[in-house]
Amino acid sequence: MLHTATATAFDSLASTSSCNTDRFTSFFQIAESLWPSQSSLQVEDASKAGAHWRCKMASLSRSSVLLTVHGTVIPEDVEAARKLHNRTAGSNEGVAAARSLGDLSHNVFVPLEPPASAWNRELLFIDVWKDAQGMGTFFSDKQVQAGAALLFFEREAATWVPAENAFGFELSAPMHMSGRYVGIVQGAVDAPEVAVATFRDVLEPSLSDARRLGQLSHQLYV
Repeated sequence: MLHTATATAFDSLASTSSCNTDRFTSFFQIAESLWPSQSSLQVEDASKAGAHWRCKMASLSRSSVLLTVHGTVIPEDVEAARKLHNRTAGSNEGVAAARSLGDLSHNVFVPLEPPASAWNRELLFIDVWKDAQGMGTFFSDKQVQAGAALLFFEREAATWVPAENAFGFELSAPMHMSGRYVGIVQGAVDAPEVAVATFRDVLEPSLSDARRLGQLSHQLYV
């Protein structure tokens, strides 16, 4: 199971006075109670991504799929990785090809707090596709595969669909808040329906507070 949440600013995650820390901490604690031995947490920052690296994340329909690609890139700094990404996946031809096959959204994130204040070359893609067939066709293309090989030293990709009957929301950000931060918890659960019910019981009653404190989305995937 995959759990994602997004917020508008680093300060809202880092400072209790900005209130959002408690919000993110709460769903991580819930996740740990559901899969304590196999969870992994990532908090990623899109603020360094640049225009080609981020766009509004789309809500998924029943047939849509979420693609996550997490890995280590070959370029040694963020700017070099950004330029390489935009020259391949961000090219006009590449974007047009992806959209023609059902790509709805492409977001790229870097770690919020790299070790020793230096980027560890870690990168996260989150894509939304209309269906798995179009996504598979796009990524089976040899040119697309060659572009990925230029960017990534190693990577792990996973495809997800919305968890059935899960509580989720996607809210528009205030116009003055352009930053985007995503928190991810991924792990195995014995009973997805129990996880769905637990998150719903805890998070749904506090939706208004979540919005006030800066949270923009909450989604569960399997």
